[in-house]
Amino acid sequence: MTGRTTLAGVTVQLGHGRVKTLAELVDGWAQHVDRLYGERHSATEDRPVWGAHDYLGALHLRTIVASALAQQGTAVRKIADTLVATADEQFLSFTEPDLEHVVERFADQRHDDPEWWWHRIPASGPVRIELLRVVDGV
Repeated sequence: MTGRTTLAGVTVQLGHGRVKTLAELVDGWAQHVDRLYGERHSATEDRPVWGAHDYLGALHLRTIVASALAQQGTAVRKIADTLVATADEQFLSFTEPDLEHVVERFADQRHDDPEWWWHRIPASGPVRIELLRVVDGV
C-alpha cells in the first residue's frame, strides 16, 4: 500500500457533517501552495489571480491538516509529514517572516507559534499587495 493510499483511508471530520480524507486535505494544501507559488509574480490586475482571502483559506487548510495529523498514530503521521513537508518547503520558498503581523491583522485572528504558516507573508505578488493595502489602509 502506498503512502497516499494509506492517507486516503483516513477520514477526518470537519464539522457540520463534512468529511474529507487525510489524502484530500494534504493534496489540497499542496494544490493551494502550487497556485500561490505560480501567481507570486502576477499583477493584481491579472484576473483571476488569488487574493488575500484565498491566502487565508490556504492557511486555514494548513491548520486543519495540522489538527488532523495530531489525531493520527505515528505511522500515518510519518507518511503525511513527508508529503506535507514538500508543500511546506515550497510555501517557505516564496514567503518571508511576517514581522508586522500583517496576515494576523488582516484575518483579525491570533495564532500560536506552532502554526508557523500564519506568521509568513508572500514576498511578492497580488496577495502581498492586497494584504498590505487593506492593513495599512491604502
